[in-house]
Amino acid sequence: MIHTVGLAPDQAARLEFESTPLALPLPGGVLPAGEEGWIIVSEDAPGDTLGVLVHAVLRHPLRWCLFIALNGNGRNGPDGALRLAPLSVGHPAPSEFVGERLESAPGVFSLRHATHEIARIRHDLNNPLTAAMAETQLLRMDSDDEALEVIEVQLRRMRDLIAELAQWRLPR
Repeated sequence: MIHTVGLAPDQAARLEFESTPLALPLPGGVLPAGEEGWIIVSEDAPGDTLGVLVHAVLRHPLRWCLFIALNGNGRNGPDGALRLAPLSVGHPAPSEFVGERLESAPGVFSLRHATHEIARIRHDLNNPLTAAMAETQLLRMDSDDEALEVIEVQLRRMRDLIAELAQWRLPR
């Protein structure tokens, strides 16, 4: 199930998938029982509404995924394009459906394309990082310089941050 909050009719039409508005306020601050899916919120949504939704999604992070719909204005994408920015990592069930629909929707950034770009960036960063870590370890074998230890620690930190990007992918 895909719910929307505060999307203008033209935004919802650009998404080109069936969605229903989510009734607010949420009874008891809880999302509909027995359902799972995506919630797409307008970028103009009030902060308190967004706070309630984030809190509700956090109660069921494996069932719900929260996105904010951003209108392209040159700064955050081509003018007139609509981009979905994830605010949470939710369950993967509707992602295939939504990804396929977004790929075919004109003027909408593809979630699948974004995840492929993240994978490419991870790969491109890992190559020089691996070489730098190997060279640093070789230098440390011949030297007691503490600066090399600091460099190695920071390279490992970068490796861990790059590895965390793996969570931003679509299931197969």
